[in-house]
Amino acid sequence: MFYISPLEYRFELSQKVKRLSDFKGIDGKQYIVRKKVNIERFDSFPIYKCRGGKLWKTNSQILCGLFNI
Repeated sequence: MFYISPLEYRFELSQKVKRLSDFKGIDGKQYIVRKKVNIERFDSFPIYKCRGGKLWKTNSQILCGLFNI
């Protein structure tokens, strides 16, 4: 299972999908993709960008610190 959240919402709103190919995003929008439900301090998650209806991994990551969860 994957939990996909729009970057601007952080982890407040997530969509659960079985495969990344099942997710239909908006072109040009960035998403946070994680594989576990619980978020702990100092976890880092990759940022994906939607292009052509598919998610593509970028070189960026987001770090969950003490105050930005």
